Amino acid sequence: MDGTPPDRAPRIDAQTPYEKVFAFSPDAIVLIDREGRITEANAQVEILFGYTCSELLGNPVEILIPERFRQFHPTHRNKYNSQPRMRPMGAGLELYGRRKDGSEFPVDIMLSPIETEGGLTVLGVIRDISERKQRDEELHKSRAMFEDLFESS
Repeated sequence: MDGTPPDRAPRIDAQTPYEKVFAFSPDAIVLIDREGRITEANAQVEILFGYTCSELLGNPVEILIPERFRQFHPTHRNKYNSQPRMRPMGAGLELYGRRKDGSEFPVDIMLSPIETEGGLTVLGVIRDISERKQRDEELHKSRAMFEDLFESS
């Protein structure tokens, strides 16, 4: 979340509850078509990744993935499209997003298929987990120091 006070938050005249959730979600949300192109993105995607929505729309979702993983992603996407279901992406793996400036950050991603008039669309909800990863690392270091201290006593 960007810390914007509610009285200074952007005002969007959303028509439906879906549009309101999409617009005001604290998480980044993208809609991706069967070919892997981004068809919609909310404001949090812009904040998190540094692209404007107009820069993302029509581009492959791989634009948001670090270079070292891009070549493998279409295969994973095709496998998901063959058996779409609501699930976390990359269960058991460490996932990373790539910002427009090339910097990377750890993410959690949830996927959910949505059947539309135009066919299958995948809703991806992306959350930056940098702070959580940092806390986990600090806890791990603290435990290791405690264990070392305990063993040397």
